[in-house]
Amino acid sequence: MRSRLLLTVYGLILVGELMWSAMVPLVPAFARTLHLSTFETGVLVSGTGAAVLVVSVPAGILADRIGARRVAVGASVFLALGLAGHALPPTFAGLFASRVLFGIGFGALWTGGVALAGELVPSEKRARALALPMTIAGFAFMLGPAVAGVVAAHVGPRPPFAVAAVAVLALGAGLAVGRAPAAVPGSRREPITLGRLRRATRVQVGLACTLVAGFTASAVFLVVPLQLSGEGMGTAGIGVALTASALGFTVLSWVVARAGVRAATATVAAIATAALAGPMLLPILAVGALPLVALLVLRGPITAVLFGISYPLCVEGADEAGLGRGAILGLLNMTWAGAAVLGPISAGAIAQAGGDRLVYVALIATCLAAASWIGLRRHQVVSTAPAAASGAVRV
Repeated sequence: MRSRLLLTVYGLILVGELMWSAMVPLVPAFARTLHLSTFETGVLVSGTGAAVLVVSVPAGILADRIGARRVAVGASVFLALGLAGHALPPTFAGLFASRVLFGIGFGALWTGGVALAGELVPSEKRARALALPMTIAGFAFMLGPAVAGVVAAHVGPRPPFAVAAVAVLALGAGLAVGRAPAAVPGSRREPITLGRLRRATRVQVGLACTLVAGFTASAVFLVVPLQLSGEGMGTAGIGVALTASALGFTVLSWVVARAGVRAATATVAAIATAALAGPMLLPILAVGALPLVALLVLRGPITAVLFGISYPLCVEGADEAGLGRGAILGLLNMTWAGAAVLGPISAGAIAQAGGDRLVYVALIATCLAAASWIGLRRHQVVSTAPAAASGAVRV
């Protein structure tokens, strides 16, 4: 029963991520159809992130109180409603509302669903179970943009969303009829306070990983497709380029999942955050489609490391600080959502004011500042109990 529930959770994450990523190559098409400016396009893209920002922490608290499975089932309903809205004839208001509904379900799923995944496995496999959704997300992003781009070029952008809505409803029904797992000792703990968060350095590092990865990704996924479109690349070509980017993400996220707690260290976080600045130099130093595609491909593996280690870091930190796992996962998703909201809007505003290259300068500065911040806190991240018992200190 637990293995079936786990597969169902991962199935929901897969479909949700497929349709999240499918929107990326369709952004220029929707922008042309609705006659949107770059800033308006950024607002539209940010609708999902804004909803995730609002719903994540309440969903996490609710998961700690009534059970993660119930929250995940509710998430599937909102996901289906949002996807169905995408299948209707597009208007700016209707599409934005659908993005918000989708975001409510998406945020609740990545909080309650991921928390449920952690409850369904033994403690020694928890880090892998928490990191595996990133591998699923990478696979979805490898497949989603290419399929969406090709399908949209032949039959339009709406049919895939209708099919996905039906799939989500079926998976949600399967999760609803499954037996809820027994409560995990220690999974319901003290509420989040600033004092506890200040002492939970491991949680802070996990949040920083998600913040910088989410901000840079959302900014890049707005600016680069628009630039590629301006270079004459069509929707199908943009989708294939994004698929190539997701291949590296998927491979590295699988490596991180296999490594488990061994990869979830502040040292790895600091190195990966600094390395993320490197690919951002390419579109500054050269023009044309090639440096833009190279940026997409090179940033994928680095971002996979940051996202992959953030969930184990935050759950370990929650246990150390006596905080509820659901609430901390909600805070983590809220951090990602905040980055997803600020990234496109900031990138759109900077691009309109100073050009696309200035966007990449700002992203480089963000990466280097975050790497410095994590490096200063590296030695504050103490070993977990299992590591301490074996005499190892993980930083």
